[in-house]
Amino acid sequence: RIKSHYPSTPVVGVGVSLGGTILTQYLHRLGTNCDIKAVLSISAAWDLFQTFGSLDSGINKILYSKRLCSELKSHMKRSTDLLSPSELKDLPFDVAEVAKAEVVSQFDQTVTCPVFGYSTLQEYYTAGSNSGKIHKIRRPLLSLHAADDPFVPKHSLPFAECESNPHTVLAVSSHGGHVGFMEGLLPTQHTWMNRVCREFLEAMKHYQEPLTRRRL
Repeated sequence: RIKSHYPSTPVVGVGVSLGGTILTQYLHRLGTNCDIKAVLSISAAWDLFQTFGSLDSGINKILYSKRLCSELKSHMKRSTDLLSPSELKDLPFDVAEVAKAEVVSQFDQTVTCPVFGYSTLQEYYTAGSNSGKIHKIRRPLLSLHAADDPFVPKHSLPFAECESNPHTVLAVSSHGGHVGFMEGLLPTQHTWMNRVCREFLEAMKHYQEPLTRRRL
């Protein structure tokens, strides 16, 4: 709709966490037919198997996955409580099975897969992962990450793939967590992430193809 009302206005996408994963999917699926001029992706998962493998193990399972799953189930229960018995039967998942899920991957198996037509969790995570598809991206993509992100572990980042595509850049800081990137002694105001976002948007106003990578 933006392009239809303002055809000469460049559109740049900014996606955070899952939003970044979805925008990256858009880039590699449409290639040169993409209507977005560029994308800034922040703390987005590339390999869902690696992401949920990290979330569902060790301390991350207790701190993040169990809590996130509990919140998802609470949202689901508030919705299903409004349904009649006949409407509950028409759902593509079993509400009683949803209550048994303890981590996010189990919730995905019970709810997300049947709702969106995936027969298995492996099929869903394979379709949702962007690793192995980066060579199809034909628009500038800056992907911002932190090496200590518990959701997106450093070993899951596709360094080689991004290096081989002149349109993609991985920027990885030593610290920043998941969508954190605080800076300063008293980090209560702006973050490094906000600063990078402003600079990227400003740069893309003046960007013209072809993109060339300059080695530092």
